[in-house]
Amino acid sequence: MEKLLRILIAEDSEDDLLLLIRILKKGGYDPEYTWVQTADAMTNALREKSFDIILSDFKMPTFSGIQALTLLNETNIDIPLIIVSGAIGEETAVECMRLGARDYVMKSNLSRLLPVIGRELTEAKSRAERKRAEEALRESEEKYRLLVDNTLDIIYTLSTKGVFIFVSPAWTKLLGHPLEQVVGKPFQQFMHPDDIPVCLAFLQSLIEERQQEDSIEYRVRHSNGQWRWYSSTGILLKDKTGKIVGFHGIARDIDKRKRAEELYTNLAENSLAAVFIVQDGKFRFMNSSGTKYTGYTASEIINQNSDMFTFPGDIEMMKQKGREMVKEGGVTPYEYRILTKDSRIKWLMQIVSPINYEGKPAILGNSLDITERKRIEEDLRESQKQLQNAYQVAHIGSWRWNFIDKTIIMSEEFCRMVGLDTEERMFHEKKHPHIYTQESWDNIKIAIKNALKTGQPQAVDVEVVHSDGNNRWVTWIGNAMYDRTGKIVGLNGTAQDITEHKLAENKLKESAEEISRLYNNAPCGYHSLQSDGVIHHMNDTEIQWLGYERDEIVGKKKMWDILTPESRRKHLKTFESFKKDQRTITLEYDFIRKDGSVLQTLVHATPVYDKEGNFVESSATVIDITQIKQTQVELQAKNLELSGAYEELRKNQTVILQQEKMASLGMLSAGIAHEIKNPLAIIQQGINYQQTALQDNALMAEVIERMNIAILRADKIVKGLLSFARQDSLTLVEQEITTLLDEALMLTQHEFRAKNIELIKNYTPDLPRISVDGNQLKQVFVNLLVNGIDAMPIKGIFTISAQQINNAAGNKALKISFKDTGLGIPADKLKSIFDPFYTTKPVGNTGLGLSISKGLIDRHGGIIYAESQKEQGANIIIELPLPT
Repeated sequence: MEKLLRILIAEDSEDDLLLLIRILKKGGYDPEYTWVQTADAMTNALREKSFDIILSDFKMPTFSGIQALTLLNETNIDIPLIIVSGAIGEETAVECMRLGARDYVMKSNLSRLLPVIGRELTEAKSRAERKRAEEALRESEEKYRLLVDNTLDIIYTLSTKGVFIFVSPAWTKLLGHPLEQVVGKPFQQFMHPDDIPVCLAFLQSLIEERQQEDSIEYRVRHSNGQWRWYSSTGILLKDKTGKIVGFHGIARDIDKRKRAEELYTNLAENSLAAVFIVQDGKFRFMNSSGTKYTGYTASEIINQNSDMFTFPGDIEMMKQKGREMVKEGGVTPYEYRILTKDSRIKWLMQIVSPINYEGKPAILGNSLDITERKRIEEDLRESQKQLQNAYQVAHIGSWRWNFIDKTIIMSEEFCRMVGLDTEERMFHEKKHPHIYTQESWDNIKIAIKNALKTGQPQAVDVEVVHSDGNNRWVTWIGNAMYDRTGKIVGLNGTAQDITEHKLAENKLKESAEEISRLYNNAPCGYHSLQSDGVIHHMNDTEIQWLGYERDEIVGKKKMWDILTPESRRKHLKTFESFKKDQRTITLEYDFIRKDGSVLQTLVHATPVYDKEGNFVESSATVIDITQIKQTQVELQAKNLELSGAYEELRKNQTVILQQEKMASLGMLSAGIAHEIKNPLAIIQQGINYQQTALQDNALMAEVIERMNIAILRADKIVKGLLSFARQDSLTLVEQEITTLLDEALMLTQHEFRAKNIELIKNYTPDLPRISVDGNQLKQVFVNLLVNGIDAMPIKGIFTISAQQINNAAGNKALKISFKDTGLGIPADKLKSIFDPFYTTKPVGNTGLGLSISKGLIDRHGGIIYAESQKEQGANIIIELPLPT
């Protein structure tokens, strides 16, 4: 709906006039306008009509904006005048504002016109209302004086020095001081010392025009000496020049409210529920339970957004509850989730209501942690089916007695338990079958009465008269049923067959004496001590060990009275530790028997504490270890004998090992003799040929070649034997294993090219450096490379891998593997390939290469082993340990 706007327009251009009218209509106004172009026309218009606003062009042929302002000021009518001009300088605009123009709008920017008009209409309305209020204030001065004299609020005026200039009679009524004892005195004389700085700061903030609070609260001394709380608000008093001449204030007695707030704060702080106050969407108060629930401190919560720890999925629901509270004045309790500081989800039950907090609307909330209840509810839903099944398995029957329709319903299991027909499980309460003995029925009626009175489940063991003639025992449990209003509408409950349990109880009673006999005749001792060390209980076995009569020791002696001095010190130290520590302690004690002999025992003592954690007694089991101690002495003697025998055996073993070593050397010598015999025979043969064939140069060349080969072979055998027999010391240097591998490959690259073998290197990046003897490891690598090349046909594939692993013992190691694509190693040969002189190569190979390699790897603390499958090649693997 368009808003009526009465407007006077001083404009010489009709087009500009129509443009202004169009803009006003588009802005939602219904302009009722008067168009003037001269001063006389404007004077007549102001005399004849009332206007809400005036729009004036600044420069017109016979009229100007300055003249319009002068004319308006002469009429003393409060109407906002806005200059609307096509061109106006800044100095001119300032002059117009000085003369009374409310604003100016350039015709090139008429988009400002509507906001300016809206603002000025609002301000004009405020000025009119303020003027009316001032007139009303003057008219009510007498009423004010009457109010001042009779109000219960204290009205007062302070000088700039804080001295009371005026105090209303309410001061005497509320605080007891006669007015003549107050006026002329500084306000600090009546104020609590702790509150004086607060009041001075409030006054200073008023003076500096930076006050943030509308009022302050402080305590004033009553004439009887008591302190009472007051809330005060006020304004500065200024003279016509703007100089501050005093302070005018109103003080209201808030003592009851403050006492109530203190009581409420104490109640809130001690509440198990989280109590909080939210104002302007921010927390203003949170009790200690709230900080425990959320994990945040109070300083982290206060003045933070009220959604700071609400679970994201519940924020919209919480806002809806807030809207309901504002609309209806409160909401029923509801559940929601929060995220704690450590990102755990908790469920809370919350109720909120609107309150007034420190003079402003706020929300008071109470939240109770129901996380455990929600978990239990979920568990309960999950277990309902299991519970039903458990009832059937455990033979638990159920029943329900409805007071409304007077019926009793029994489950099938209950009917079977008491011997009733399962087809007729519903009875009228007056026709309920008699299934209990008279004594049991009397007990059930008492339980029913208590259940209805207390609202708590009642249980009683009763005897059932079964239809088969055999009475049974059941545990009968009854509980009150309620409708939604809380009214009791019946009973429900369960019954479980405990006949076997009753029989077991009787047997248990019969066996109690037997258990007592077993306890007293146990093969170990048992006793308990009071906190002062007096023997409280002791079984017959321990009493017999010690040689006392029961009445001589139980309740008469303290434990340290029958211990040796060393054991007494242990015992006193143990008792002292029981007062601080709840550990069970096992110690060896030496008891002094009645006859003076010593009983050696092992005591296992446990402290016992009351509900407050105070040490009240100790209990202990005692084992006679006298024979064990004697056996230990005998064992020590036997151990000495065994140690001597072991040393003799070790010496004999050294001799045997030396004999075995000599035997091995004999076998080794035989092998060497056999291996060297053949090349030496060839050399001998060559020498013979030389002697008989000196004239035949061709024959001479062949013979010399064969001799050379034989000599090299013999040299190779001897060197291999020396390497096998000799153990040079290791020179360990930290190195890159991949560098050593690559250097070994350089030494064998000719063999790879000769057989056109493809080489694949799988090195894991960033392998750790390792401390090794590089020359010896390269000897191993070259040997393994040559063996692999020899085992493969032309155009095979050789793969070298290096990676870090955790070995079988769980320690870090480097794993290097050499895999070929030859025929592989037969399964029955895998265990022999590292033995000295074992080889599958043709005659002329020593069989020492892998044995020497294994020795070098062993000396590095590593292992070497082989893997192979038929027709799929062999894989020789080395694992070298890395430092931990």
